[in-house]
Amino acid sequence: MPLILFLIFSLIVTYVYFGYPALLWLMTRRKPPIEYISAEAEDRRPSLSLIIPAYNESSVIERKIQNTLSLSYPEDKLEIIVASDGSDDGTDEIVKRYADRGILLYRGANRLGKTPTMMEAVKMARGTIFIFSDANAMYETDALEKLVLPFQDEQVGCVCGKLRYINREGTIISEGEALYWKYESRIKTWESIFNTPIGANGSIYAVRRSAYVPLDADLSDDFGFPLAAYASGFKIIFQPDALSTEEAPRDIRTEFKKKSRFVAHQLTTLTRLWAILRPWRDLKFLFQIVSHKLLRNCVPCFLLAMLILSFTIPGPYGPLLLWGQVIFYGLALLGGLMYGHIQSNKVLIIPLYFCIVNAAALNGIFQYFRRKNYAVWNEK
Repeated sequence: MPLILFLIFSLIVTYVYFGYPALLWLMTRRKPPIEYISAEAEDRRPSLSLIIPAYNESSVIERKIQNTLSLSYPEDKLEIIVASDGSDDGTDEIVKRYADRGILLYRGANRLGKTPTMMEAVKMARGTIFIFSDANAMYETDALEKLVLPFQDEQVGCVCGKLRYINREGTIISEGEALYWKYESRIKTWESIFNTPIGANGSIYAVRRSAYVPLDADLSDDFGFPLAAYASGFKIIFQPDALSTEEAPRDIRTEFKKKSRFVAHQLTTLTRLWAILRPWRDLKFLFQIVSHKLLRNCVPCFLLAMLILSFTIPGPYGPLLLWGQVIFYGLALLGGLMYGHIQSNKVLIIPLYFCIVNAAALNGIFQYFRRKNYAVWNEK
């Protein structure tokens, strides 16, 4: 019996990371991605409001503003709003210096948190499409033009661009994050063709005004806005040609905290939106949400069960399976001890990053059940 349980749990873990992507590929390989024709005439391009939430981003906000001003989208069609969530490090003063270039500043009287600050900025936005972008996300010159192309289809309510991490430091953690997002981008590509991507990323995504649904203050914006749009009957599209770049994280502690917050925040958002999503009536979506989010977040529970079961499996199989796990986790530990050094060895990168992600997921599950509120948080 312990061996059978071990095999079941190991099959679930294998399915989450390899089986689900393989099934998506099989079901979409004969369905090529939709190609959109660029709108050459400026009068056919939609008006955009690019909203940049910021809390104490003085180190990057000027570079972000300059990057946004350099984009190729027509100036008369692009409104830029920096939504400052009570910044007190000089962020607002930097933004005000660009008022003559058309940069608008929204500042709340009190610190509200990222999602409510974004929603307050939406109230002053005039565009037919809202673009949401992190302050440290730098766009390719044509990113906005590529991002809004799918909106030519009136049924499209949300479009997610592609995040590409720049690994300047070359540490094991930054290399692991870069590999992870390449993997996630491939899955989002197949999900978009199959049915819908499960959420977006805060670096670069857009929501049609008519598909925008306000969220509770403690919900995740880049997970909640797309799901709410989908629940309202709109399509969500992944547009890999719309590129945003960010510096990859460099240390274990930052990555662990970020991943823990992601899991807790997403579980809270999914629970709150479950009634309007009604996945039991949408089998494709149910298949995706169970495979991509629910089972993946439960992987650390399966891993712990597998480790415990290894001690109880009789015969030669128990020690063999146990030593296999010991070697894998030993490589992760070695990678953790060397994380500050320049590394490109995937023998260390993959085990370390796998363990960090799953340890953070387990912590995120605990935070979710403890009802930790992420309406206001400080990642720094």
